[in-house]
Amino acid sequence: MVAWDMIFGDPIKIPHPVIGIGRVISWWERRWYGEKSATIRGACFLCSVLATTGLFAILIHFGISKLSGGWILESMLCGWLLATKSLVQVGDQMNRFFREEGLLGARRMIGDFVSRDTDRMTESDILRATIETMAENIVDGVIAPICFYYLGAMIGSPLVGMVFYKTINTLDSMVGYRNERYMKFGTASARLDDLVNWLPARLSAGLILLAGSVTGGNFVRGWQIMKRDRHLHDSPNSAYAEASMAGVYNCKLGGPAVYFGERMERPWIGRGLLDPTWSLLNQVKLNIWISQLLLVTMVEGGRWIWG
Repeated sequence: MVAWDMIFGDPIKIPHPVIGIGRVISWWERRWYGEKSATIRGACFLCSVLATTGLFAILIHFGISKLSGGWILESMLCGWLLATKSLVQVGDQMNRFFREEGLLGARRMIGDFVSRDTDRMTESDILRATIETMAENIVDGVIAPICFYYLGAMIGSPLVGMVFYKTINTLDSMVGYRNERYMKFGTASARLDDLVNWLPARLSAGLILLAGSVTGGNFVRGWQIMKRDRHLHDSPNSAYAEASMAGVYNCKLGGPAVYFGERMERPWIGRGLLDPTWSLLNQVKLNIWISQLLLVTMVEGGRWIWG
C-alpha cells in the first residue's frame, strides 16, 4: 500500500474513490435532510452512508479475495486511499508556482487548499498556509488511514477499514460545518470525525517530533510548543500536528487571516517563533515521508515481535 502510493500516487485519469463516496453522501443527504429533528436525521443519514460505503467495500473485498493474488489488488486499492504523495506534492507545486509566476501564482495556487481570501496574502502568509495544510492533513491523509488499514486487516479487510475512515472524513468535509444548514444535521458526522481522529492526531504529533529530530529540527522545542499550543484550534485534533511542526522547525503558523472580506484574529501557533522559509518546505515534505515510514515500521515491528 505505502509503496504503491509512493511510486504512483493518485491516478490522474481515473475518478478517485473519494468522489464516489461523495456521491453516496449527496444521494443520502437529499433523502434525509430536513430542519425538523435535524440532529436525529443527521445521525440516521450518517448510518445510511456508512452502511452503503461499507457494503460496497465488503463486496469488493470478497470479489477480489477470490482472485489469485487478490491481496495485492486490495493493497493497491488501499494505496489509492492514502494521500502521502499528494500531500508532499503540495509543497513541490507551491515552490514551482512561486518560482515561475511569483506571488500572484502562489496566491492562486494556495486558493485551492484554503478557504481564506488570498488576494492580499504575503509571501509569509502563503508559506504558513502551505505548511498548515501539509501539517493538518498528515492526520487525515496519512496517519489515520494507515491506522484504519491495520484495524481493517485485524477484522479481515484493510480496504473496509480505510473506506470506513475515508467515509467519515469525507462526511465531515461535506456536512460538518457550523452554519445554518449543517449546525444540527452535521453534528453526528462532525463528532464521529473528531472521535476517530483523536488517537491519530496525537500519534501524528509524536511522529512529527521524531521525524523532525532527524531532519534538522529540535525535538525538545517541538514538544514544548506542542504542549503549549495543542488546543489553539477550533478542532480538538488539528492543532496537535500543526503545533508539533511549528515547534520542531522553529516557525510560527496560524495568525490573523481574512475570510470573505472579514479579518479573523486566529491565535498564533508557535507564537514567538520565526516566519517559515521556502527551504523549510523541503524539511516538512521529508518529515511527512519519515513519519509515515516510522508508523509502518513500528506496527510491522510489533507484529513481528508479538506475532
